[in-house]
Amino acid sequence: MKIAITGKMCSGKSSLANILLESDSRFQIYSFGKKVKDVAKDLFNMKEKDRSLLTSIGTKMREIDSDVWINYVLKQCEGKTHCIVDDLRYQNEYESLSKSGFKIIQLKVDPIIQEERIKLVYPQNYQDHLDNRDHISEKNEFKWFEKDNPLIIDSGKESIESILDKVYSFVKN
Repeated sequence: MKIAITGKMCSGKSSLANILLESDSRFQIYSFGKKVKDVAKDLFNMKEKDRSLLTSIGTKMREIDSDVWINYVLKQCEGKTHCIVDDLRYQNEYESLSKSGFKIIQLKVDPIIQEERIKLVYPQNYQDHLDNRDHISEKNEFKWFEKDNPLIIDSGKESIESILDKVYSFVKN
């Protein structure tokens, strides 16, 4: 069972991934952004999440090789049956994951709820996150393959129980 979760910041991607992991310990969570965060911490001494720095690093690396993060994550998932990618953001990431057998879940979030969550999750530097809501990585728009029928959920309107029911029904098909 391979799942990729897409959505704007604070739509609940990582939260959903962690809940799925808690409900089934066979899952492992992978993130395109994990290595970006490692680079930011190791080379730029990032202490708290600096979204501007992270988007700059991610974008610059994609300029060198647009599939750099995809190749890294797919290599980590090789030979594994229960993978969750919790930060699908770009069309080429979607295409590669879809071709690799991942089921796609797209989380939607109302902008007002998103802003509330950002301020709650990042109280020290929420403005940096708010300022980056228009970055290309936050568009959450895809041209889906005909074979794909992603599960689309409004994370601000549904209970976690309802979301989990939908996710498990979706991935079992």
